[in-house]
Amino acid sequence: MKNLRYYLATLLISFILIFPVNSNANNGALKATTAVGDTLGAFNAGFLTPTPDRSLFGVIYIDDHYYITGADPDAGWKRKMYKISGDGQELIDFSILPDSLILLKGLTYDGEYMYAAGLAKIYQIDLETLQPTGVTIAAPMYYTSGLAYDPETDHFWVSGDGSQIFEINRSGNIVNIISFLPELPTAGIAWDTWSIGGPYLWVWSMKYEPDDVRPLAYQIKASTGQYTGITFEGISTNQFGVDQAISLSMSDQIIDGKVAFIAMQGSNYQNPYDGLDWVVLYDLDPEGTGIPGPIISVNPTFIQNNLYYNDSIEVDVTISNLSDQFNLNWLATLEYPENEMNPPGDVLLEFNGTELASSITENTFSSLVFLNGFIYVITRPGPGSNAMLLKISADGSSIISSVELYFSPYGGSALTTDGVYLYATSQYVILKINPDPLEVVGNILNTNFFPNAIAIDPQNELLYLAGSNAMKVINMQGQEVNFYILSTPPSGLAWDNWSPGGPFLWVYAIGENGPVAFRTHPSTGMHTGVSFEGTNFSSSDSLTDVAGDIFVTPDWQQNKLVLIALQTSTDSIGDLSDRVVVYDLATIPPPGWIELTGNTVGAIGPLSSDILTVKLRAIMPDTLTTANVVINNNSILNSRLVIPVSFLMEPDIQTNVNNLSNSPTGLIQNVYPNPATNQLNIQFNQDDVDGRIRIINNLGIEVYATDIRQNTGLFTLSIETLPAGIYHLIISDDISVDQRSFLVR
Repeated sequence: MKNLRYYLATLLISFILIFPVNSNANNGALKATTAVGDTLGAFNAGFLTPTPDRSLFGVIYIDDHYYITGADPDAGWKRKMYKISGDGQELIDFSILPDSLILLKGLTYDGEYMYAAGLAKIYQIDLETLQPTGVTIAAPMYYTSGLAYDPETDHFWVSGDGSQIFEINRSGNIVNIISFLPELPTAGIAWDTWSIGGPYLWVWSMKYEPDDVRPLAYQIKASTGQYTGITFEGISTNQFGVDQAISLSMSDQIIDGKVAFIAMQGSNYQNPYDGLDWVVLYDLDPEGTGIPGPIISVNPTFIQNNLYYNDSIEVDVTISNLSDQFNLNWLATLEYPENEMNPPGDVLLEFNGTELASSITENTFSSLVFLNGFIYVITRPGPGSNAMLLKISADGSSIISSVELYFSPYGGSALTTDGVYLYATSQYVILKINPDPLEVVGNILNTNFFPNAIAIDPQNELLYLAGSNAMKVINMQGQEVNFYILSTPPSGLAWDNWSPGGPFLWVYAIGENGPVAFRTHPSTGMHTGVSFEGTNFSSSDSLTDVAGDIFVTPDWQQNKLVLIALQTSTDSIGDLSDRVVVYDLATIPPPGWIELTGNTVGAIGPLSSDILTVKLRAIMPDTLTTANVVINNNSILNSRLVIPVSFLMEPDIQTNVNNLSNSPTGLIQNVYPNPATNQLNIQFNQDDVDGRIRIINNLGIEVYATDIRQNTGLFTLSIETLPAGIYHLIISDDISVDQRSFLVR
């Protein structure tokens, strides 16, 4: 069997060498028979180079040519750039690169220049001279390997020798981070806008199994950082060992109608140690029927209700998985219209906690929460002293009470709350504490992981524990449900269930200019793009504050969502002080008129369904309000499904009759169809109507108005020019006003 494998491998390599894929080939039969991951062809790039080069790195296809980087051991390890014909058969040109350009691996193209990932930098390369232009972009890590370009945002994605993939702008600033699988290489990455449901990032990595080691490709949804579940194995071009994943790019220019996954694979061609590397083309099949995966469907697709003041209603949303093979994972959240406000980070309050607590403790403040109108602070124990829990007034003016903590060897170094209980980290457990009276009522095992920051998702009863760069997520039984790597070691964590599009996890960390807060997705640790720098209260411009713990709450001040932070400042003589700073997150917390009840997260098997319950409460009279129920999921075609909610809170029955005494039944009997597409029918409660019709969009802007005078009781209105969305119909005459909401699809 072993000899047969070598024979087949040799036959495959010989076939590929003799019949390389090129842009002029007739590929009609190929289109009909290939699928994702099928090979389209290959050539031995090392064999074509002059010495030949036994250490190739990056590969890309631009304007009918392959461009390949290498470090030639047979020429004194000179760094080289090779230009090879589009059919993979001829070396057209090459250049010797400056010695400073070490290990140029990932290559990408922005339509004008090539870019190469080097040590700590991304280099711009001129295609005519095959030399660097002098323009560089700072890379987020020292050893860079993969490089991809997103033309829509003009951003680059960069991978290194760790498990993170960074999205950066042209200034080198980090915009987003995706965590790849730990202990696997991100040898190459490529940007895919062709596959259904994209854009995607593809990662060229490795499969490590006892009897099977080979390159392996992973597909990642770029907007969420989630794995789609689509992978394929690389072929072996190596007669004498195992192929290694080296580099990756993509092109739709090599074969008409095909998107080629261009992989550089480390190999041996003529003998076990020749190091002659291969370029292999794999098919992404963008013209096929679509990449298999779960398919989400919801019913109803919109929610619209009118309720009298103080009433409530529950609406069940059925979430179905139409796939007969794959599981559908889903998470439901609420999203509210964004308000035009200042950026987050304004300081609303600041006080010197060390000075406030000087008569009680000299311990350093380690963690804080806000609960029942008070700030609770844990002080970390010093030599010969126990930790203490301080209860401080919301304005920071006084300490209400204090108590020594005897229930833990370390007294708890990090603190959070679910709104009822306190949770404090200890050496091997998470302590569940009743704040009044202060007593331990339970514990959660947390072996082999001692976090320095903690946050709780009370809705799903999950604890987020951060230690160094690692994030461990456990349930209330201490079982691990998620684990990922963070780009920055966090000093503090805070759960945010109130910002539009949430829930989110805020991270407080030490930045170059002092404390920095940034908002992340809880499931991946990926940045959302919202962040702010904390204010420094150190007395010298050369000194910066040190970030500590944080807590996010809508209860500190009415109609404000705030982040309460601990920071350590330094005065002019070097003395340290712990400060409590309240930052405005520039978000108005949502009202209590809508709530997701029951399960808000789940996994649905093939051809199965779950129920999400949306509860609406009429807590204010005469108020029309809107929201979106967002269901994030792993469906390829609709990973973020939005259910619009339009809800009219009407006055109670007695108030309604008094206000409309001259027209007890109102003007409008019915509005249909709803949802509407081309026209809207308005059925009045009386035949003769002399009044005015207005249509207001969801931003409060009037988009239509007309006077009407008719005697049929039915008025038909053309709405074909209105964009899809929720609208509010307001009709008035001399004695009354009536309104309805409708949806345009």
